Amino acid sequence: IGNGYLGYRGTFPDWRSREFAGCFVSGTYDNAVGKWAELVNAPNALFVCLEVDGCQRPFTEMLLQEVEGRGPGRFNLQSGMLEEHFKLAVAGESVLEINCERFASYEDLHIIPMSLQLKALAGVKLVLYTGIDTDTWNLNGNHLPCLTANVEQRFISVTGVTGQSGLEVAVIEGHNLRGREPQQAELLEEDGLVLR
Repeated sequence: IGNGYLGYRGTFPDWRSREFAGCFVSGTYDNAVGKWAELVNAPNALFVCLEVDGCQRPFTEMLLQEVEGRGPGRFNLQSGMLEEHFKLAVAGESVLEINCERFASYEDLHIIPMSLQLKALAGVKLVLYTGIDTDTWNLNGNHLPCLTANVEQRFISVTGVTGQSGLEVAVIEGHNLRGREPQQAELLEEDGLVLR
């Protein structure tokens, strides 16, 4: 998805650098290791992962089926919306239906909003983590060698400066939850993830 300023790969919400998740900002060409300049892959502020009944596994390991013919993912050319609809299973039993929608805003070129709707299909204990994945994939080295994370109220931010050209790149993740308020929202920082 993209708007001419930001581009985001159509990946599952929990995919990381090994699955080539990417958010690219136009005009941020940088040469990290002296080979050639490339667009900087910004930290992923749309990262989401789930823990179901105490077990954290990738979406693709729990993927059961697409939801009633809508397909696991489709891109709407008219609206620019990437829509994903799927069910997850634990021990072969459907436990969760997920609807995820993302688009790159034309109204504010700096925003890629995401809507994530979770519907429990069975009695499960669910822990939802949202935040920023700083482990990015680039062809030629790390373009943002020093990153700084900050938390302020309901926002997480990560900023860094490109190695060659000295451009500041910042991403901010915020959420607006509907439904039951979270029981905990403590910050976790591990393995390149800044989550709550």
